[in-house]
Amino acid sequence: HEVDPQSTSCQVIQRAVSDLEPDDCRLFWSFSQSHVYGVDQSAHGIFFTNYIDVPCDNKDVGGMFRLICRLNHCCQPNVYWTYREKDNELVVVAKRDLCPGEELFVDYCGHRDDWKPGERREHLMLFYGFDCGCDVCL
Repeated sequence: HEVDPQSTSCQVIQRAVSDLEPDDCRLFWSFSQSHVYGVDQSAHGIFFTNYIDVPCDNKDVGGMFRLICRLNHCCQPNVYWTYREKDNELVVVAKRDLCPGEELFVDYCGHRDDWKPGERREHLMLFYGFDCGCDVCL
């Protein structure tokens, strides 16, 4: 994932970040960046590490969502996100009853059930930089 800092997408993202209000800019730079985008933090790396696809008007669009992007991964998550087109909002939905204070987890691999053995682990390592050793991945 070599990224050319002069590419159009990098320039657009950098310009958008520089146009943020100071508090929003600090929030943006506080998000994690996957190692696949390099060791040094970049607007492009942070954006694409935390980017969420949102189906809207039969098009794939997306962005960063200040709370949903903070959710950690679990291969057996207790919540998922969904886009409510009529309300134009991305919402988090519990998959089961949750206890007060319980951490919310999403599956970074999406809603796919057709992963072959080892594919999930490879995907998580490649795009998020961690080796998952849960029962689903092993």
